[in-house]
Order: sequence, then C-alpha cells, then structure tokens
Amino acid sequence: MKITNMQKGPRGFWHNGKLIMLEAGQSIERDLSEADGKAAESTGFFAFDDEEAAKGAPDDLDALKARADELGVEYGPRIGAETLRERIAEAEKSAA
Repeated sequence: MKITNMQKGPRGFWHNGKLIMLEAGQSIERDLSEADGKAAESTGFFAFDDEEAAKGAPDDLDALKARADELGVEYGPRIGAETLRERIAEAEKSAA
C-alpha cells in the first residue's frame, strides 16, 4: 500500500515496532498490519492508496446511495461517500 504524508511538515507512523518518518508530501510503499494501519489512519496525517480499498469503494458508495434513497435523502451525482454518510446520519437522527 502506498502511504503519503499530506501535512506541511514531517509526520511518522509505526510499522513493525519501528517509527517511519515521512517528509511533507513524501510517499512510501509498506504493507501495514491491521493495528498499525488503523493507528496511522486515525492521525489524519496520511493518504492511503490501496488498490483493493479502491475496488471496494464504489460498492460502498452504491450501498450508501441505496440507503439514502430509502430515507429520502437528496444527493447529486458527484457526492462522495463521506458527505453521503453524514447526510444519512442526519436523516436517521431526524427519523428517530
């Protein structure tokens, strides 16, 4: 998986018990364990490019669109998954 530091300064993440530092905009290829991947992702510092994750994204978006349709949530053709998740959460909260 390709990991890219999206911040303006150096940032690090743990990989197999070692701290890996990346300069601003620098990318590196690493296969992270599930725990290391979750920890790195939780910082919000990095972008992850994983072909398998990218393949799964359209299905996720399709499922979100189906749920939004059930709830009557309006959305445009270019909406992203995160925005749609937020709108669905608001609609579910209002319905409760």
